[in-house]
Formats: sequence, C-alpha cells, structure tokens
Amino acid sequence: MTKRKNIYIYLSIILIISFNHISCDEKYKQPTNQSQTIEKIDEEKNLLGKVLAGLVKPQEKITLEVYQNIVKTNAYFNHYNEMQKAWKQAEDIRLKKMRDWTQVELAHFCNKDHTLFYPFSGPDMLNAQILFPCAKEYILFGLEPPGYLRDITTYKEKDLNRYLYFIRDSLKSILNYSFFRTNDMKVDFFQKLDGVAPIILTFLVYNESQIIRVTPVTLLSDGIVENSSDKGIKGIRFYFKNHSEKIRTITYYQVDISNENLNQHPYFLEVLQKKSPFVTFLKAASYLMYRDSFSKIREFILANSHYVIQDDSGMPLKSFDRSIWHLTFYGTYTKPIPLFASRFQADLKKIYDKKENVKPLPFGTGYQFYPGTSNLMIAEKILNKTN
Repeated sequence: MTKRKNIYIYLSIILIISFNHISCDEKYKQPTNQSQTIEKIDEEKNLLGKVLAGLVKPQEKITLEVYQNIVKTNAYFNHYNEMQKAWKQAEDIRLKKMRDWTQVELAHFCNKDHTLFYPFSGPDMLNAQILFPCAKEYILFGLEPPGYLRDITTYKEKDLNRYLYFIRDSLKSILNYSFFRTNDMKVDFFQKLDGVAPIILTFLVYNESQIIRVTPVTLLSDGIVENSSDKGIKGIRFYFKNHSEKIRTITYYQVDISNENLNQHPYFLEVLQKKSPFVTFLKAASYLMYRDSFSKIREFILANSHYVIQDDSGMPLKSFDRSIWHLTFYGTYTKPIPLFASRFQADLKKIYDKKENVKPLPFGTGYQFYPGTSNLMIAEKILNKTN
C-alpha cells in the first residue's frame, strides 16, 4: 500500500512538473500584447496626422466625431488652406523631382531590405522616406526631445488655432529650404510642440503611411526596450505600413553624438551596430564630422555602412578611401555657405570642375537649397560588388 502510494505521489510530481513546463512554453509562445495589437491600424493617430498635415478637407465627413468637430472650425479651415499651399509649393519645387530622381538613382535599394541610418536628422522623415521609400527601418536622431502626441480633440478653438500655427511654423524651413534650422528647432521642439513626435507623424501620413502604433523607447546597454522608465537614451518609435503589408519602423533618439558624450554612453553605438550594415544619409549636418570631436560617429558610419549618401556637409571627401569606396557625384559644388566657409574642399571642387563622374541633380537640397547649387555624393563600398 505504501509502495503504491509512493508511486502515485511520484506520478503526481511528474504531472505537475510537466504541466508547469508546458505552461511556461505556452507562455512564451503566446503573442505578447505588442504582437496582438501591432497589425491593427490606429485610425485615431492616422486622423490626427491628416489633420496636422492639412489633408482632411474642411467639413469632410469622418468616422471619429471628435475630429469631425475639429475640421468644422475656422482654425482648421485656415490651417488646411495654408498647408495645402505649402505642400504644393514644396512638391513643385523639390519633392516631385526628388521622387523621380530616386526611382532612377536609388532604385536598387528597393531590391532588398535595408536600414536607413540618418544622423543629425532631427525629425526629417520627409526626405528620408521620399529618398529611401523601401527601408525596413529608419534610425534618426538629434538633440531635440522625442515628445509625445497631444490629444487636440480636447482643445478649445483658440488653443487649437495656436497649436496648428506652431505645426505650420515648425515645418516652414524644411518645406522651403529642405532642412530644419538649428536655432528654430530649439524653440519649436523644446517649447512650442514638446518634441518632434507630431512632426514625424505629419510626414509619415503625408507620405501615405498608415500608422499602427506609437510608443516611447529607451536604448539601454543591453538593448532597446519600449515603455520603459529606466534611465538610458530616450526615443520614440512609430510602427507603420506603406503601400505593402510589410510593417516598418522609424525610431528617433534624443542624443548628443559628440565624442565627449559617446564616451559617457558607449553602449549607444554598440547597440545600434547590431542593426548594421546601414545605408547612411547625411544632409545639412553642420560639417560636424569634419571635427576631431566627432570622429567616433564618423568612424562608426564608415565601418558599418555599405552605402553613404551625403551632401558636402557630411564627411570630408578625404574620409573615403578610394580602394574601399566607389564614389559618384551629383549636382554642383562651388563652396559652402558663408557660415561654413572654412569647410571648403579644394579636392572636391577639382572633381566638380573636371565634371568627370558627375551627374545632374534636378532638385535643391541641404544648405545650398536652390536648384542648380546643390550637391550629393553616393559612396558604395566596393566589397559590396563581390558579395
């Protein structure tokens, strides 16, 4: 009897252990809340983006009543008219030409998945997405806070009018000149808009992306986590779809990437390196990587990129070893704008004067934003051609 009882106890223990093992396995097989909700389009955030971009016609019937009330206001009527004019001007002067150029010169990037690495970008998802529409992931960063998306449905019309004006005002320089002005960003994103999130949303929706989810992120020494209160490098992530069903992400980080700060936060580049190799884009980068004090980010880009697309404000020509990189030049180079006159490159000027391996650039970009005055360079790692 005792022996039989011991057998029953033994079998019960085995069953309990087995049950717990199965339960644990099932726990990890179950989709997390993130994967359960990630496929669903967030209609409210898409509507918010359309309102901020001025893409909803005044009085237009929409599904969410709280937004219906917004598009009936005089504040939105004025915002819609101003944004329509701003988008049309940007399309006529620059954006349509950029799309056409991309389909010819950068079309090969759509042949396989790639991650776009865009330092010194601020919230410039507009240019990033137009030039690199097929990236599976976009990594942007700047000094401005990530911020959050406000619930403007609670605003009185006076407050709504003020907020929509701040949106238009913050977009003015990039739509007119192709880049955000540093001094303006200190006011726009630290004081008026509480961060870059609404501008990134505006650009995504304007580029016909569908927003799935928006979440704060923190980059820590052991990886990137969402909705974390841990100390680390703060950012914001958007999950979205374009015309395909593939889910893409853009993650913006607030971080100083000078050598001094990277020495204090070495894990930033170490974590991001796991996402390499990159296609790197550099535009209106203040010539910071000409300085020894920004050598770490310069060396990181050169080591971890298969392609670098940049204007002359990115890295100096001498950074690209011709035995490693194949270079193609576009547009015109004479000299930098007066603010950066000391960054003139005689060797780059010589290449453009000879007009060898220099192709036209039909749009303005960077600090030399007038058509016919801009330059871009595509650097391709020669090793790519043998892989």
